[in-house]
Amino acid sequence: MWQILKHQFSTLRGAANQLFIQVAAVFGAVGILALFGEVYSAIFLFEFEFKGFLEPLVNFWREVFRPAAAFFLRPIEALLSLVFGFEFRIPSIIIDYIAVGITFLFARWRASVGGWKGGLTKAKGWLQRKTGTIAWLAVKTVFVWPAELVHMTRNLLFARKRFPERSNEDIAQIRYSHLLGLSPAFIAIILSISNWIYVIFFEIPMKLSSDPTIVTLSV
Repeated sequence: MWQILKHQFSTLRGAANQLFIQVAAVFGAVGILALFGEVYSAIFLFEFEFKGFLEPLVNFWREVFRPAAAFFLRPIEALLSLVFGFEFRIPSIIIDYIAVGITFLFARWRASVGGWKGGLTKAKGWLQRKTGTIAWLAVKTVFVWPAELVHMTRNLLFARKRFPERSNEDIAQIRYSHLLGLSPAFIAIILSISNWIYVIFFEIPMKLSSDPTIVTLSV
């Protein structure tokens, strides 16, 4: 009886972990889009407006995830304020950048656990041989995640060329694990394309049909 309960609990815990990491990947994708909006606004000096179903998602990120990330960065703000002698606030673009890096860290964890046959133990050994300690890999993923995206994309596309000594099974697992690690970026692309289709074919026609001025002009 105890073994059955233990097995069920383990199954539920594994499912909950995977659900959490998948949700983190989705909001990581939203974070990428929010970060794009911040970069766009900084370059062109006016706010980038999100339309369609992305608008509430990005607003949720800005109102919930960004303040949560800012809360954990307050010790750094306090240290910098002490060093420079004035109140220092980390810009929202930096907060979004770090928050996106954290979601990529969750995606990499999911890739390590779910992308390898044998789970984390085998993935950990391979990662340590290729990238050093797991802690250093985590730091790179959070703070220099654009470079890690390029690295993971190269491993995904050119795994056989980069690791010629590996077996076909290992190459398949390397590609699959990096595909999972890149999931926030892929989801961001899918969300952008889907939102563009929604706005062009649904939102704009609905506004045109409901706006009496436009209807009159069209007649």
